[in-house]
Amino acid sequence: MDVFNDTHRQIRDTVERFIARHVTPHIQDWEEAGQFPRELYQQAAQDGILGIGYPDTLGGCFEGDVLA
Repeated sequence: MDVFNDTHRQIRDTVERFIARHVTPHIQDWEEAGQFPRELYQQAAQDGILGIGYPDTLGGCFEGDVLA
């Protein structure tokens, strides 16, 4: 039984693209520097990733506990 719907898959794809574009290329540099860039949070917010798990009334995209 597949518990994921089309919205779940769309969110998964968005997060995968975000990681590939904004995290993977820089992770080694961040690890060596011992710092995590604040700008990454801003980009995640722009891409709608920070709202995952929050209800629409708070600007999120809650799709059930499967994404929490």
